[in-house]
Amino acid sequence: MKPKAQANERLSGRRPPPQAIASSSPEETRRQGRLPEDGPPRVGRKTTRMEMIGFYREMDPENAAVFREPIEDKVRDRTPYPKAEVKRYLDSGHPIFDIMESTIDVIEGTFRVPGGSSLLSDGRFVWRVDLAAYIERYNLALPAEFVEHAGGHGFSMPAEDLPTLRAVSEAASSALGFRVPGKSGGLLPT
Repeated sequence: MKPKAQANERLSGRRPPPQAIASSSPEETRRQGRLPEDGPPRVGRKTTRMEMIGFYREMDPENAAVFREPIEDKVRDRTPYPKAEVKRYLDSGHPIFDIMESTIDVIEGTFRVPGGSSLLSDGRFVWRVDLAAYIERYNLALPAEFVEHAGGHGFSMPAEDLPTLRAVSEAASSALGFRVPGKSGGLLPT
């Protein structure tokens, strides 16, 4: 089954997507850029770092805490990494937050991505759905840690780890300013 078909299956109701869970405060999660210590219990659990990549200033100038870097500083003539493999890895990420909108290329306006602001993850890194389109068109520079992490998995998406994906979903949602379940004023009942 193709990665896109797997993602659609997860989102169609046959297999529910990971839901955010309650843990540390949104401010702490945003400030430290990590998953909270008191997240879902697991045997041998260690602190897992959540790193957001591909969130550029032009995409949301109002949220400078997350969308810090200008995208034009990342445009390259060619990539220093295996572009097709990285793009495939990005496209096959696990969906953790869906946003129903179409995004428009913020550099030249040459493409649109349905659900472009939706978030995908491999359990450590979080990125927007439209990042793969920017890689394809503009050869964006990516953090070396991400490329090494993806390469360490043979550029194949790691299997789902639902407790980790739930925690990553909550941390990313909080960082982006969304209310999370179980928090004061949360969107879902506790």
